[in-house]
Amino acid sequence: MIFASELGSSLLENALNATLNGIIVVESVYDAGQVVIDFRCLFVNQTAREQALLLKNAQVGMLLSELLTPADFLPLQTIGKAVLATGEPYRGEHYGEQTNEWFNTHIARLTDSRLIITFANVTALKQAIFDHQQQASLFQNVLASTTNPVVICKPIHGPSGLLTDLQLVLFNPAAQDAWLFGTELREGALATQLLPPKEAVKLLEYCQQACQTGQTQRFQYRYPDSDRWLSLAVKKFDQGLILNAADVTEERHQQAVLMNMNRALQQSNENLQQFAYIASHDLQEPLRKIHSFGNLLSVQFADQLGENGMDLIRRMQAASGRMTTLIRDLLAYSRLTTHREPSQPVSLGRLIDEIIDDLSPLLQEGQATTDCEELPTVPGDASQLRQLFQNLLINAVTYRHPDRLPIIRVSCRTLSGADVPEGLPPQKNYAEISVADNGIGFEERYAERIFQMFQRLHGRNQYTGTGVGLAICKRVVENHQGLIMAHSVPGQGSTFRIVLPL
Repeated sequence: MIFASELGSSLLENALNATLNGIIVVESVYDAGQVVIDFRCLFVNQTAREQALLLKNAQVGMLLSELLTPADFLPLQTIGKAVLATGEPYRGEHYGEQTNEWFNTHIARLTDSRLIITFANVTALKQAIFDHQQQASLFQNVLASTTNPVVICKPIHGPSGLLTDLQLVLFNPAAQDAWLFGTELREGALATQLLPPKEAVKLLEYCQQACQTGQTQRFQYRYPDSDRWLSLAVKKFDQGLILNAADVTEERHQQAVLMNMNRALQQSNENLQQFAYIASHDLQEPLRKIHSFGNLLSVQFADQLGENGMDLIRRMQAASGRMTTLIRDLLAYSRLTTHREPSQPVSLGRLIDEIIDDLSPLLQEGQATTDCEELPTVPGDASQLRQLFQNLLINAVTYRHPDRLPIIRVSCRTLSGADVPEGLPPQKNYAEISVADNGIGFEERYAERIFQMFQRLHGRNQYTGTGVGLAICKRVVENHQGLIMAHSVPGQGSTFRIVLPL
C-alpha cells in the first residue's frame, strides 16, 4: 500500500487494521483552479470496511465520491475542505443517509493535502439511547396521565440495615394534587419531613416489609388531620420503591354505612327470630286449652249440644289442630336459625334408614315402597338433615297418585368441576342426593315457588299440610352451603335434587 510504504513499516499497517476505530487516510483531488473537489483513498483499515457498509469494497486509489452516496459525500467534502484550510480538527456525529447508520467521526489534517478520518459506528448506542428516551417518555406520559397518586422513592437505610427514611425521586401530578403526604411535594424531600411522626413510622414499617420480602405491601392510610383515606400499595423495584395510591374515602364511608345497616338488619332478624320462637311457644298453650275444652264439650255435653253443636265442635277441633301443626312448623323453621349445632360427620345412609323406620306406620298405611342406594357421609347438623329428608319422604307419601302405589327412590352421585351447579364454588366436591317419587307431580313453572313459605299448590281439602315443609328443606340446605332443586311432570312424579358439599 502506498501510505503504508511511505510510513516504512508493515507492523504499523497491521496495528491500524487491528484498531477498534475505522481509519481512512485520503489525499485531496483538485480541479484546474486548485480547488478541492474530491478525496482519494490512500489507506482504509479493516475496521473501516467492517463498520461502514459503503466502504466494504474500498481500494487504495478510489475516490470517496465513488464509495459514498452524494448525500453522504457532500457534507464530508465541505468539512474536509474546512479542516485543510484552517488546520482545526473536526469532531462530531455523522448520519449515513443510505445505510441509516450513525458514526462518531473525527477528521484531522496530516499535511496540506492529506486528511486522516477516524470513526466509530455508534448506531447500536444511538438506538439504545433512543429506546431509553422512548421508554422514559412513555413512562412520563403514563405517570402524568394516571389519576391515581404515584410516588417513586429511594429508601434510606441506617447502619443496622433498617429503613430510616424515604427520599422522593419522582411523583406524578395526581400525587401532588392529592397531597399524598399531607403537604406540598418536592423532589429530594424526605418522608419524615413531610409526614407527622406517627404516620411516618407506619409508612416506613410497610416499606421495610416490602424491601425485605420483595412482595407488594398493601394498607390503608389516613390523611393527616383529615377524614380522607388512601389505599396504598408499596412495591420494591431495583433499588427503589413505588408507592401507588387510590382515594378510598367514599368507599370507607359506604362501608361504614353498610356495616351499620348490617348490624341493624342482624339485630332486626334476631328480634324476629326470637319473636317467632317465643310466639310459637306461647300460642301452643291456648290451643291446647281450646282442644281440651272442645274434647270436654264433646264428651260431657254431646246430648245438650245436638248434632249442629257437635259439628261446630268438630270444626273448632280441626281448626285448632291445623293451627297447632302450623305453629309447630313455624317453630321448626325458626329453630333452623336460632339453634344450630356444630358441624359433624353425618352418615346419610344411616340417617335415611332411621327416618324410614320412624315413618314406617305412615309408609305402611300408604303402602309405599322405598329403594335407597348407598349414601355418603357429609358434614352437617344431623337434626337439620333429618328434618330435610323426613319432610321429603312425607311429601312423597302425602302426594301419592290415586291410581298406583307410591314408590320412593333415593339415589346419589358425586359432582365436581364443570358438573357443579351454578352458584356453588366449583373447587369443592359435592354429593347430589335425589329423592324421586311416582306421585301426582306438579307443573315445572312452580319449581321455585314451592320452596316459599305458606305456598300450596293444592287445596287443604285435597291434601294436608301447612306450606312450610319445603321452606324448611330449603333453609336446611342453605345452612349447609348447598342447593335444592325440584323437577316434576304432572301425573308422573317429582324429583328433589339436594346438592351438599362433601
